[in-house]
Amino acid sequence: MSRADYLSKYLSGGGGKDKKKKKKAHQKDSSPEREKLNIVVNAPSIADDIGEASEEEEDTPITLDPQTNVKENKGFKRIDTGAVVSNAIRTARDSNSTTDSSSTSGLTLAEKPPEQRTVYRDKSGRIIDIHARRANLAEQAKGKAEREKNQSLTLNQGELQKIEDEEQRARESVLKELGTNSSQYIQRLREEKLKTASHFDDPMSAFADNTASSSSTRSKTGRFYYTKGVGPVNRYNIKPGFFWDGIDRSNGFEELAVRKRNEQSYSKLTVNDFYEANEDI
Repeated sequence: MSRADYLSKYLSGGGGKDKKKKKKAHQKDSSPEREKLNIVVNAPSIADDIGEASEEEEDTPITLDPQTNVKENKGFKRIDTGAVVSNAIRTARDSNSTTDSSSTSGLTLAEKPPEQRTVYRDKSGRIIDIHARRANLAEQAKGKAEREKNQSLTLNQGELQKIEDEEQRARESVLKELGTNSSQYIQRLREEKLKTASHFDDPMSAFADNTASSSSTRSKTGRFYYTKGVGPVNRYNIKPGFFWDGIDRSNGFEELAVRKRNEQSYSKLTVNDFYEANEDI
């Protein structure tokens, strides 16, 4: 196609007029086949269906058939025995329980059967008494606490304290056995203690047995200590002997501590004497 033909075809108005004429002719085409095809079908809309429903139909509940899609209950399998328990057995058991409860509800307290007691078993399956078991466990816990307490006390005690505790327990056991005669026993012990005690100003001490003098040189633990001379004063009244030779090798603090304690006790005594004197006046 030449350039002139192209311009004459697309830029001139001839081509456009032909197209418009064809369109008009197509719209004015009134053939019988065309008329048959222009059939309009009016389908019912959702709004029409909603409008036709009455208020009574909306208020009525929806009924469902319970028999539809219902599976038969075949029961369950027990874990302990492996037996299958069906629904019929469960319903029969429930009916029996309801009849029993209805029959017992009309009875008085005296006619009602006693309630079943809970049975407790151990790992091997033997029946145990739970109340006795609890009492036994409580007693064991109490005994364990007492043993631990006594053990802590004995660990923190020295040899002398242990010996004194044993003597105290022996005296308490004897007093418990004597009962009403305990006062006589106490008087006898006091007399024996006074007889065995030694006094430096006693003129008969020179004629005393050597056994008494030898026993006085020993402590309750069996260790000896010096009886001749006077040892340095200390805060704990330790006598020179097995553990200490009686020589003060400290820097003087022990003597100062004892002196300060004596001053405090002396000031307390003077204050008490002053108050007693005022009361007499």
